Amino acid sequence: FFHLPTQNWLGSSKTSMLSLMIMALLSGQGQNIIIYTAALLGIDNTYFEAAELDGATFMQKVTRIVFLLVTGVIGSFQVFMNAYMMTGGGPDNATTMIGLLIYNNAFTYNKYGLACAQAVILTIIIAAISFLQFKMAGSDVEY
Repeated sequence: FFHLPTQNWLGSSKTSMLSLMIMALLSGQGQNIIIYTAALLGIDNTYFEAAELDGATFMQKVTRIVFLLVTGVIGSFQVFMNAYMMTGGGPDNATTMIGLLIYNNAFTYNKYGLACAQAVILTIIIAAISFLQFKMAGSDVEY
């Protein structure tokens, strides 16, 4: 329609990661919108009124819902399915992410010890980042 040249988005190492990111961004927002809307509707209006009296802006009130931030960071570290199904980590390992790397080490190269060590390190990193996010959110947040 626009007479643009054809582009092999998943076959080029320059565009394969971009196409996986765009796919993840567009496919994962529906669930987040439902959770976010339910969270906002579940908060009593008196809290919003108190925040307005304290001078909070709309964005300050909305960003205090920490659940999606934490689950989004955890999910971004655990990406596997998209890269495995669409590119298998290629071309030139441009889309090999940590989940796919652990999988390949365990089940392709039979390096179970290395894969286990990588999974434990990934767990520690995710736990540390989640802990920091909860600490920055404050102690008065309810889940």
